[in-house]
Amino acid sequence: MTTVDSYRLSAQQRRLWADAPKERVTAKVRLAGPLDPGRLSAAVAALVARHETLRLDIGDLTGTGLPVQVVRDDAGAEVHPAGTAPAGDAPLRVVHGPGELVLDASVLIADPESLRVLLTELAACYGGAAPVEDEDRTQFLDVVEWQGEQDRADLDADPAALTALTLPALASGTAGEQPTGEYRAECPAPDGDDAAHALAAWATALGRYADAGTLALAVHDDGRSVDGTQGVVGPLAAPVRCEVPRTLTAEAAAGLLAGVRARSLRVTPLDHPVAAGFTHVAAAGPGPLAALGATRVTLDAPRPEAPLHLTCTRDGGTLGLALHADPAVADPAAARLLLGAVT
Repeated sequence: MTTVDSYRLSAQQRRLWADAPKERVTAKVRLAGPLDPGRLSAAVAALVARHETLRLDIGDLTGTGLPVQVVRDDAGAEVHPAGTAPAGDAPLRVVHGPGELVLDASVLIADPESLRVLLTELAACYGGAAPVEDEDRTQFLDVVEWQGEQDRADLDADPAALTALTLPALASGTAGEQPTGEYRAECPAPDGDDAAHALAAWATALGRYADAGTLALAVHDDGRSVDGTQGVVGPLAAPVRCEVPRTLTAEAAAGLLAGVRARSLRVTPLDHPVAAGFTHVAAAGPGPLAALGATRVTLDAPRPEAPLHLTCTRDGGTLGLALHADPAVADPAAARLLLGAVT
């Protein structure tokens, strides 16, 4: 009889298992030319051996009705040419074509920062560099165990007083009746901390319509603030519920973001409603991927955690803004008004 060790899901995984177990996160790399299929497959195999997250099997594997995860030594990623159907539902799929490479992973085993880590290591392996073997290197399941030892954050604020917004125009109907709208804008990147400036502008724009003196925001962090976690592959990104004033300065926003990074690994899924969400995505330049012939990299942003969610991404001297708005909360006129106030 074979005994297999099983592990509980992390707080982030439990949230995703309940809300979106089939969702996937994607990274797309534009290439200057085709890749060698054999070298690519060997590089992907090296990543699977290096990161136990890529060998996880997640589900009701014990017959208890509760999801658990186990590490399978015989698991692997799917690598196939563009235009061919995937053979199965592998946790990680790698699709390559003449001008593009796509990494596609289950949200239960990876977040956008995970794909950034995997792309960098994939390029190194493809270029001939062997992964550094370090038995003491932090793995995702180490972080899950560490999270379980932490006390839950005390979220004792009154949620109703912090989440009410009265927008200038409201759509009729209920959430889910029509797709969430996405609205985009660009503006010159500010000097200094663009994440802090964007968060300050977003909170202040929302504050004009707040029904209380403070707002509850879900601020995303990549969950890798603790030493040793920067190279971990796994769904560590998490929303942290923060209370912010109706008018927020860039300096105060920078302090808030620093606090979020210090708390993110300790915070379990949002227990109280929030007025809106905020995510800052670091630019994904092609520089570290030179061995692949990369010319441009596009990473999915973390999934929105609120009916109104602003994602900002810096690309050179430009700050790109994407507003996800549930039509039951904000119709197009209200959404564009909010986005205009941010820019």
